[in-house]
Order: sequence, then C-alpha cells, then structure tokens
Amino acid sequence: MNTVLAVVAYPRLDDVDRRWIESVRSACDPQASRIVAHFTLVFPADASASVVAAELSAVARETKPIAFTIRRTLA
Repeated sequence: MNTVLAVVAYPRLDDVDRRWIESVRSACDPQASRIVAHFTLVFPADASASVVAAELSAVARETKPIAFTIRRTLA
C-alpha cells in the first residue's frame, strides 16, 4: 500500500536557537505546527513505505554523515 512519505532530518539546536526558529516558522508557515524544525531530504511522494525504507537503508549504509553549521539565516 502506498502512502505519502517524506524524508526529513532534525538538526541539533541549542534551546535559544530552536525557540527562535520555531517562532519564525509559527509566524510565517501555516503548517509549522505539523512538524518541528527540520531539513527536507526527500519531498513528499506517493510511495511504498517498504520500498522507501529499503532505499534509505541502502543509501545510509553508503553515506557518511555531513557536519555543517548555518551561520546566518533570513526569514
């Protein structure tokens, strides 16, 4: 059975940064309450959960973590 799936990553945030980001999201994004601050890696698509999980597992086994810092943002 297919369902609409997305793949997201949740950043590690200091509490003050998380509160600021969520305040901006609340003011600017009508869907902000649906999910906390995140990076979308794969946008929602109608797909089989088992197929997506298998593909993600295969990619994750071959991909090193990516460390980065965001120093500036604009809303």
